[in-house]
Amino acid sequence: MTKTSAEIVAERRQSTLNALSRYYSTHDLQAERAEVEQETRRQERKAKRAESGKLTEHEEQCLFVQWLEAKGILYFSVPNGVVFGGSKDSIARYRSYLRSEGLIRGAPDLVVDGGNGRALLIEMKSASGSLAPDQRELHESWRSRGYVVLVCYGHEDAQRQTEMARHSTQHGQ
Repeated sequence: MTKTSAEIVAERRQSTLNALSRYYSTHDLQAERAEVEQETRRQERKAKRAESGKLTEHEEQCLFVQWLEAKGILYFSVPNGVVFGGSKDSIARYRSYLRSEGLIRGAPDLVVDGGNGRALLIEMKSASGSLAPDQRELHESWRSRGYVVLVCYGHEDAQRQTEMARHSTQHGQ
């Protein structure tokens, strides 16, 4: 029995659809497996840091922000550590866009209400972190103009320095 051309086209079409289905299901599974493995490695690294008592700068800042919120202290974050995705051209365009709005290298991570209309500019670091040269330079420039710039090594240090700075501004020091 000979097949009609319509039957042959239908078989080829079905064969192609089956091949595409196998291809995409395999690649979707591979991508999903890679995402799961990446997340597992990230969670393992995070668990090791927690066991060792070493937190990242991000984790330290998150804990400090939670403390600020619990105390009802106003604050905002400066998005100077933004990680961009996309093509090199789109990253360059977006970085240029943010710079045109005032984003500068070395800016402190947080601006916190210091009391009595004063702002505290807070640079968060992990316990083992250090300032980059552009941060050091910008911080000195702000200090020379009378601003309070705090470099805090961990959330507990940030809490201590913030309380001290707020106390001194509230008592006119």
